[in-house]
Amino acid sequence: MKKLLIALTALIFVFTLSGCDLFGGEDQPDLSALTITGVADIEVLVGAEVNLLTGITATGNDDLDYSSFITVTSPTCTIAADGTLETTVPLNCVVTYTVLALGVLKTVQAQVTINPVPITWDGGPELISWDFSDASDLDGWDIYVAEGGALDVSIEDGTMKMVTESSSVRYGTRLDFQGIPMEEDYDYRITFRMKSSLPDKAVHINFGELLGGAPYFYPFKPEGFDIITVGTEWADYEIIFNMSGQNAAANLNRGALVFEMGNNEGFLSDLDATIWVDDIKIEGGSGVDNAPPVLSGITNIILDRDAAFDPLEGVSANDLTDGDLTSAIVVSGDTVNTAVDGVYTVTYTVT
Repeated sequence: MKKLLIALTALIFVFTLSGCDLFGGEDQPDLSALTITGVADIEVLVGAEVNLLTGITATGNDDLDYSSFITVTSPTCTIAADGTLETTVPLNCVVTYTVLALGVLKTVQAQVTINPVPITWDGGPELISWDFSDASDLDGWDIYVAEGGALDVSIEDGTMKMVTESSSVRYGTRLDFQGIPMEEDYDYRITFRMKSSLPDKAVHINFGELLGGAPYFYPFKPEGFDIITVGTEWADYEIIFNMSGQNAAANLNRGALVFEMGNNEGFLSDLDATIWVDDIKIEGGSGVDNAPPVLSGITNIILDRDAAFDPLEGVSANDLTDGDLTSAIVVSGDTVNTAVDGVYTVTYTVT
């Protein structure tokens, strides 16, 4: 009888242990979900010290901490393995936080903006301005559309009216004026008024040299920063930037003011709207006119024998300061005689 009692006691003890874990609590759930906390959009200035992993944690549905498994990456910004963000240049980028543990994956994204250091405007000479009082103020403005974009430009009540159809990319609905001479290491200011038929139309104000082929654009200021949200009432806008560290291949005499009205990622901008702009003014530089006039319409041509030839037909010259200089063009070089076969070199000069 004594032996039987001992056996029953041992059996009860085993059953009691089987209902508990070794720590005296309930059974731990299997990991099936992860949560990342502390992620938020941030804005910093160039030169700031930033670690994108500071304050970021990851926990599982098993109540364990998986923060040591978090990584942060970006296709645009440079981020070290320890989370340190490179902030040497102005940049906009999307960063992705990832944690992978025991086959369970979780990702969260955030917007990171590295803003240029603000510039105090100390004044400068006026380079060019438009008040759109008549149709001639549209001379020199060019339209570019792509990826479903469309744009019609006209003068309405002393303003420039832009009827836009938004493209799927920012630059696909674009209006630009090129040929504004810039100088290295000088500050520049762009001011204008603008309103929209919609309350939240985003417009990207860019500045640089437009190119006919890759890379298509040399920016003269940080790109992706001066994205304004235009409302239905007239508002004044100001953009100040410094011309420094430009691409060595850029032609600084071909600066272009660019309004891009296609889809700006992260903004309610993929919207068709009518936009009015007025009183555009560009200031800055040394005030010394170092930019040569621009000759247009000069191309190599092939003529039939005895065909008429006027070397000035279709050729023009313009200067940002002095205006139309077509009448000042001097033609020199070979005298073209279309009765005689040959290759002739004609030189055009304007000062």
